[in-house]
Amino acid sequence: MKRAQFRGCLLGGACGDALGAKVEFVTQSVTIFRKYGPTGIRDIGMNYNVVGGVTDDTQMTLFTAEGLISALLPILISQRGDKSAATDQTPDSTNPLFEAENYVPAVHQSYLRDHVASLFCCGDSRVLDTGPPFPDISSCVQQAVPALHQSYLRWLKTQGVNCNSPASRREVVEKGWLILQQALHSRRAPGNTCLQALMSGDVGSTRNIINDSKGCGGVMRVAPCALIVSAGFADIPKDQQLQLAFQLACAAAAITHTHASGWLSAGCLSSIILCVLCGDSLERAVEQTITLLKKEPKHKECLRKIEEATKLSKIFAKRSLEIEEKDASALKQELALEHIEMLGEGWVGEEALGISLYCSLISQDDFETAVCYSVNHGGDSDSTGAITGNILGALLRDTAIPVRWSKVVELRDVLQEVSDDLFDVLDPNRHENLSLKYPPAIMKTEDGTDLSTYYKEKKYGSHQS
Repeated sequence: MKRAQFRGCLLGGACGDALGAKVEFVTQSVTIFRKYGPTGIRDIGMNYNVVGGVTDDTQMTLFTAEGLISALLPILISQRGDKSAATDQTPDSTNPLFEAENYVPAVHQSYLRDHVASLFCCGDSRVLDTGPPFPDISSCVQQAVPALHQSYLRWLKTQGVNCNSPASRREVVEKGWLILQQALHSRRAPGNTCLQALMSGDVGSTRNIINDSKGCGGVMRVAPCALIVSAGFADIPKDQQLQLAFQLACAAAAITHTHASGWLSAGCLSSIILCVLCGDSLERAVEQTITLLKKEPKHKECLRKIEEATKLSKIFAKRSLEIEEKDASALKQELALEHIEMLGEGWVGEEALGISLYCSLISQDDFETAVCYSVNHGGDSDSTGAITGNILGALLRDTAIPVRWSKVVELRDVLQEVSDDLFDVLDPNRHENLSLKYPPAIMKTEDGTDLSTYYKEKKYGSHQS
């Protein structure tokens, strides 16, 4: 596992997002090639009046990372007995990140024990048969949901939208370092399902069904789930790492998308990225992910798309060897487009995952080509570009991303900083800083509203109950 893989994953996703944003709403692929030539769009330009502008995909990915660090950093510090960052003292009340009366110390041991214990009643509290007794997968997932939901409410605020949730109080939505990044306060064609789910005041889960949406707004934002498991839980058995990465991503996606294919596709992406970070080949990552997926009762739709993508990638490999003409790049692009259109348009979770996986498999040693394949189609190009960028960025590292893309993509410095924060979650020298930047979820508001009760009522947590 390398820091460059973390940076590659998030920065690569943003580059794919920015490249695809230009053609996201072009419904006919022929229009793209008529305008940009036989190999399609290949350069990041102006989006939303910003050079290298990203969309809601990258914005929500960053807020996913925030929620995960907020939730799991206390567990990781507590588990490892790091006393250097532990304190019952509140930070300086003049710090704009906090208000002292609402601050919950990130490593306050009694708070952590009580809070995790209080969450067990609303989900599956089984402790795994093997591995360390704490933390177990269920408690980590349950701990993550309130923090992820509150982070998504902060993203909602950046979109200029109010919601009906009792968790959407000023002391919640104004917390943390990320909300202070002004570049995030811009509306970039957010998905209706994400907006409506968060505005509703409800919290979706794999058991609390709030809609029948399987849109790709769940899968496109969950890459940080794999990153934080890779960095923070590397000392537990790999099968448990995969389960944790898978379930965290399922829970994160299900907050807004509660059709099974909407969150299972997210779990699969997280599993694939984690395997890659563990050193597995992409093919092996797919095999292990399929094993996980088949354990889920509603897996058939997602599995079918993964298997179709894998089959088409093998056909591409065979047929591309027969292409020897001087315009081979254009012919391969044409073949890739043919296969992508067989997989779908990418507007729903399993199609977005299938297209991205296919593009990654057929060009897994060439980041630029894979991402270009993934965006040059008449569908949800920014999301398929982002997911492909996540996968191959993790596989090939940030040095594989074309410099002409990485130097202009919006939020580059923020993406790199968040990548490093995810990578450093076990570094005791970083814990104090990370605890200040990523405060844990607030479970009681200024007016006394008990948010722990609010979240318990949503029946969130492990779906394997």
